[in-house]
Amino acid sequence: MLDVLFSKKLETKEKKDLPEEQCGIPMKEERIKEEVETMCSLGQGIYEEGFEQGIDRGEKLRAVKAAKKLLKLGKITIKEIANCTDLTVDEVRKLEEEMCATA
Repeated sequence: MLDVLFSKKLETKEKKDLPEEQCGIPMKEERIKEEVETMCSLGQGIYEEGFEQGIDRGEKLRAVKAAKKLLKLGKITIKEIANCTDLTVDEVRKLEEEMCATA
């Protein structure tokens, strides 16, 4: 039943009625319906937070990849690479050290 409550495919109104319709759990009390609505809202919040974290992680990986390419070119400074990629100077230095260690 939790998979249904946290599902993005159904609207909150539909989710409120499902426990009674599918599982025989009485949902007459308004308090229970409010709790189901709260659970649905929590599920949406968890999804949105995970989505944002995924975007942030993807942006970071893209910045690291770009910084590595710029370091390989060797034509601009670490500070310029940091400015171009939104990484810190320390992060770019660490990438450079890692690249030198594996070369």
